[in-house]
Parts: sequence; C-alpha cells; structure tokens
Amino acid sequence: MSPRTLRSAVALALALGSARASAQATPLPGCSFPPAALADVAPGTKGSAPGGFPRLGGTVYFAADDGTHGVELWTSDGTPGGTRMVRDLNPDSGSARVRGLTAFQGKAYFIATDGEHGYQLWTSDGSAAGTRVVRELGSGIEGGNVDDLTVMGGRLYFSASDHVLGKELWTSDGTLEGTRMLKDINPGADSSISTGSLLAVGARLYFSAYTDDAGFELWTSDGSEAGTRRVKDVFPGPDSANPEQLTAVGTTLYFTATNGTRALEVWKSDGTEAGTVPVSDAIGAMKNPYP
Repeated sequence: MSPRTLRSAVALALALGSARASAQATPLPGCSFPPAALADVAPGTKGSAPGGFPRLGGTVYFAADDGTHGVELWTSDGTPGGTRMVRDLNPDSGSARVRGLTAFQGKAYFIATDGEHGYQLWTSDGSAAGTRVVRELGSGIEGGNVDDLTVMGGRLYFSASDHVLGKELWTSDGTLEGTRMLKDINPGADSSISTGSLLAVGARLYFSAYTDDAGFELWTSDGSEAGTRRVKDVFPGPDSANPEQLTAVGTTLYFTATNGTRALEVWKSDGTEAGTVPVSDAIGAMKNPYP
C-alpha cells in the first residue's frame, strides 16, 4: 500500500468514527481529495502494507512494516508528525507480525509475538509503556496460538491454546485475572474450535467446534460456560458437518454444511436446534461429502 493510500485509509477511519459512509459525492469530514501522502512508513518503492485501522478517539491503530522492524504496531492522528511506531515488540527476531487489531474498552487489542512467547493477546493504549501482553498463554515460542478476536456483550472472545487443553474458546475483560478459558469443549489435550469461524450475532457467539462424538458441528455461546453448547448435530453421529462461511444477516446466522445426504447446503440458525434448518440445496445429491 502506497503512502497516498495510507493517508486515505487513515483519514477514512478517522472520519467513520463520527459519520457513516454513504453513496454521495460530498467527501466525508477529514477526507481530502485527491489523496495525498500522509507518511512514508517504508521509504522507497516496496510499501509498508498497512492494515487494521480501528479508531479509538482521535487515533487510528494499524499494523505496518517499515522495512527495518518488521510488522509492528503503529498509530496515527491523521498528521505526518503524529504517525509513528508505538513499540518494537520483537526487536531481536525482526517482526511481531501484528494482526487482528480490535477496539475494545477504549484500547486496541491484537495478536503478536515478541519472538520468545509465541502469538499472544496484547493490548495498547497507544504508548510504549501501555503496550503489553494481557496474559501469557502457554510457554515458549509456540505458546498462545491466539486467533479470532471478537467483541460481544462487553467482553472479548478468542480462540487460544495453553498447550495443556488444546485450542479452545477463551474470554477476557482486558485484565490478567479476567482472561480465562470459557469451556473445554473437547476435553484433554486435543483442540476443538475451528480457527476463523468465530462470529458474534446479536447477543450470541457462533463457531465450528470438534468433539469425538459429533465431529465438527455448529456451536453457540452466550458468554457463559453453561451457555456454550452444540446447536445441532447437523451430520448425525461422529462424522462432521463442517460448518463454514458463517455469516450474519440481522440476527440470523447463515452457514454452509453437509448433513450426509447432500454434498453442501446453505443453512440458517436462530441458535436453537429446531431453528437450524437448510435454506437451499447448493450442489445437489451427494457425490462427495467434502467438496
């Protein structure tokens, strides 16, 4: 991404904090046309590949590679002088590989590695001193394995592994004490949750998870251990329905899955077993249950 594009992205993110985008000819407040370079994060022609752009107050957070420090956390107030790297999280190995930037409780939360503790959950208030690991999950370079940062109902949810119980659903209120595994869905060292499937729909989370008795099926959670349950065994028995492409339309969840008699169908769910039904036959009679 060029400096010109970076300026446009930051300006748009700042503008969207106070105005929603709409189809109109009038530029949003804070957006200049034509776009102009905000900051040359990575001098030269290679580009810094900025990404993320959650807005917190008058500051936009993003991940970028300046060509020297690797992919690190940056902030911008929309001016060249106010665009800077927050902290070099991985000074020895070269890149923290910052990703998953999410606004939560007035701070930025993200996934990164310092080169010694694997991919952990981090938070930042925009200062170097205020950028820290929320809670170390697991130990060593393979620790954490955090993914899927999702905000729902005043808490942050994500998938992670502490290398004792496998990759499961976790939750955090932003504190060390308030960061915990929500439920050990697939008991023991094996993992359950399917990376990339976590989605908030209204006051519920939906995701794909594995258990030995039912394979990969659709699960939901209201944020409590007791309220974290399988929605329906779409493909009855130990075979997997493999729910994918989870998408929210209003308060209804849509996803693709197989029930064993059809190769692939579009399903919808309201979070109940009775309300989880096929919408349309996307492929037809089953020739291969895993197209």
